[in-house]
Amino acid sequence: MQTVLTTSSMQLSLRSTPTQTQPKKIVALGDSLIYGFGDPDGGGWVERLRRLWMLPDSPGHVVYNLGVRGDRTM
Repeated sequence: MQTVLTTSSMQLSLRSTPTQTQPKKIVALGDSLIYGFGDPDGGGWVERLRRLWMLPDSPGHVVYNLGVRGDRTM
């Protein structure tokens, strides 16, 4: 559902219209914590988000983990 507010010089209306949801894409950028280093069982918070978010009733959603692991801060 999407709520739409329309205005003109003669009227103001508020209506709800059904919307077709598009698949969402999330990109996670960051360091080794984003990558999942130190969380071998859980895969890091990005993987945990993916498992919670990728439900059977929400097909097409994608989470990209672009974290870079390293051994120090530059």
